[in-house]
Amino acid sequence: MSCSKAGSSDKTTGKPVGGARVWYATFRDNPHVAPFPFPGNAKFGNLNECSACHTCSRAYWDRRDGTFELGRSAGRNVLGVRIEHGNYAPAELPEAEKDRTFWNQTVPTIAHSTKEFQAVKLIDVPENVAEMKVEMTVGT
Repeated sequence: MSCSKAGSSDKTTGKPVGGARVWYATFRDNPHVAPFPFPGNAKFGNLNECSACHTCSRAYWDRRDGTFELGRSAGRNVLGVRIEHGNYAPAELPEAEKDRTFWNQTVPTIAHSTKEFQAVKLIDVPENVAEMKVEMTVGT
């Protein structure tokens, strides 16, 4: 696991958005999640819940300046930003709109719809990268 440094900002003003909660998950087909027990991982039998979700995904409160840091796995991941206060539009993610099973493919399932977030981004984290910067923008 390595670290992502990211920021959430308002699309219109460009100013940082504080008070956001950042979620991330990886996808079931990501080979870096295979060692962890989660529902659907044949290696661990018939699990009903993810006993290692604290390893696969975490929610973080961002700082007042709109930045956050989190650990994440190499490979295909998804980041979602939920803003507790403010009048921000729901996120859009064409990949999720086309595939009804999109959110069921994440470990863990962090949402049932893209509309639960105000910003969503797919990231493909290269192998052996110590740090990666990601910018997330929210619209009104």
